[in-house]
Formats: sequence, C-alpha cells, structure tokens
Amino acid sequence: MNLSLPLALDPHSTTPMYAQIVEQIEGLVKRGHLHPGDRLPPERDLARRLVVARGTVKKAYELLEQRRLVEGTQGRGTFISSARPEAALDRRERALGALSRALDTCEELSFSPAEVLSWCQLLVRQRQEARAGVHALALDCNPEALDAFSRQLQDQLGISIHGRLVSELFAGADPASACAPYDLLLVPATHFDEVAPPLSALKDRLVQVALAPTHATIARVGALPTDAPIAVAARSLRFHTIVCRWIAELTGRSAEPRRLELGRLPELDLSELHTLILPPGTWQRPADTRAIARATTAGVQVLIFEYQVEQGSIIHLQSLIKTIVQQRLES
Repeated sequence: MNLSLPLALDPHSTTPMYAQIVEQIEGLVKRGHLHPGDRLPPERDLARRLVVARGTVKKAYELLEQRRLVEGTQGRGTFISSARPEAALDRRERALGALSRALDTCEELSFSPAEVLSWCQLLVRQRQEARAGVHALALDCNPEALDAFSRQLQDQLGISIHGRLVSELFAGADPASACAPYDLLLVPATHFDEVAPPLSALKDRLVQVALAPTHATIARVGALPTDAPIAVAARSLRFHTIVCRWIAELTGRSAEPRRLELGRLPELDLSELHTLILPPGTWQRPADTRAIARATTAGVQVLIFEYQVEQGSIIHLQSLIKTIVQQRLES
C-alpha cells in the first residue's frame, strides 16, 4: 500500500530537515502507524509535498535503510521492512552480519585468518585515532545545562567535548581564536543568534543543538502543586530562571520557587519543602548527598531537572563526525 505520510517539518527547527523525516517515520513505525510492507511515497512526490529538495528525502530514506527500518527495491520503491522494529534496530545483529559477509569475501580471495585479523585491527585503530582526534566545544549560558549536554553528547558520540560558558568565552579578547582549535562548535538553539555573528569566521563549524528537559522531567514538573513550598538548588541564576519558567508554563504557578545555593545545602533545613529541584550531573559532595538523604527521609520530594539533546541533533552530529573522520582517513 502506498501511503500519504502524516509528516510535518518545522523549517525553523535546529534539526535538519532530513533528520526530522527520519525521526518522524521512525516514530510512526514504533507507534504502529506504519506496518511491514507499507510503501513510502516516491522521493520526488514526498519532496514536492514537504517543499524540500529531493536530495533531502533521499538522504532520509538512505538513513532509514541503513537502520533496516525500510527496504528499497529497484523499480518498485521503498517499503517498511518486514523485520520486527526491535530486530531492525538491533545494531549488534547488523554489525555481525556485515562482518560475516566481509569475512566470506576475504576467504574467497584466499586470505588467511591471521591476515584478515591484522587488517581489522589496523582499520579499527585508524578509526579510533581519527574519531578521538575530533574535538568539539560545547557552549551554553549556565553550568548546569552545559555539564548535562556535554556529558550526554560525549557519551553518545564518542568524541572529545569540552564545555565553556558563553559569558566566559566572550569576556576574552578574541573568542574566534579561542574556538579555532575545535572541529565543531556546539551551540543550543537559544543562543545561536547571539554566538554566530562574532564567530562568523568559523561558521562552517557552528552546529545548532536542540536541547530541552526530558519527557520525564516535564511530566514531574507538570504534576507539581501550585501552592506547596518548592525550592531550586542552583549554581547559577540562569538555571533557576529557566526552571521557574518551566514551572510557571506547565503548572500555572505564580509564586516563584526559592533559590538555594548548591554549596549551602548541608547548612539549610530542607524539611519544610514539598519539593527540592536539583540540577543534573555529578556536582554532589558527600555532605550534599547526606543533606538530600535527610530531606528525602523527612518526606521531601527530590526532582532532578534532567536535560536531553533531541535525537535529530544527534543524527546530524553523527553525520558531521562521520564526514570529518572519513576525510582524515583519506588524507
């Protein structure tokens, strides 16, 4: 069956158009709105309907095929894979299959297992060195969000990521020179218009990153009572302001939560609170951990205000890193 996909692209989003298409089709498969054998619209037709270049749709379909969510058949079109979504997303299974096919080819060419093993080790070492050599600078306005999104990206992308506050960067005499050693400059969408003009000489390295509270954080914040005593423990006024804005938006609460200094938690009586909101990360000292445990025992709800990088931004960054690594391997 040829489907009219319910896709809606946001031209103002920091997530590239092709990544939005991938995300939305993947979501339709996971939610059961697309089934094995369903035929996706031809690239040209979907591009015309979404008002994007055909190459944008082509790139999205190629990524979906790499993930084995779709199957392309010459002359027939692109179809939702007959494999179960869970199996299609099994990276280990896909990797083992690719390695097995490569080993079959080497055996047919009469190479010994020892030769193949040595080549594999060499190729892996070269790629590890190339990826380890990719350096990114993450920029944000508050240390809480900066720590969270730098750590998440480093874990998911496997590259070296350094974090720096926007205010510190632009307090220096030459921000562009300070950024020059980095291959990628990662900037949340909320600060991109502020950061991009002074760093115009490095515009090819600037990448907008969509950063937002996790779904679990939004759900817990939305469930907060409007009249109970709430406090936000923060290192920066900016983080406190962001949390207060989300609380007001999700609950309609008019009273602003108290701001507590993170370093003073052990000195304070937290037992009067209904909820204590904490930043993510590994900032806790043993004394902080004990203070939080005492508050929890006293019935205080502890809420970690977790951030996440949207999947579309991750897909885009993986594509950029792959290009950098490939260029270095070929040079």
